[in-house]
Amino acid sequence: MGIAVQAFGGTSVVDAEAICRLAAIAQATRDRGNRPALVVSPMGGVTGALFGLAETTARGGGPAEGVTPDGGHRLGQRRAAELAP
Repeated sequence: MGIAVQAFGGTSVVDAEAICRLAAIAQATRDRGNRPALVVSPMGGVTGALFGLAETTARGGGPAEGVTPDGGHRLGQRRAAELAP
């Protein structure tokens, strides 16, 4: 049994449906006799929000409209709620 490293991020983890697809990919990897090692980066929309916040802060401003320091956290909570039974 080998290890299969699989990387996902952005639109591949943007919502509950997308996360279910990557879970199916990982399961198929297991079904083929390999052990999946998943590497998951931020969900779609989070990275852009963080870059926007960093750019605004670098210019000496406060958070940009619609981008708050915990914006990514709230987005993550909404995505988690989509996955909850």
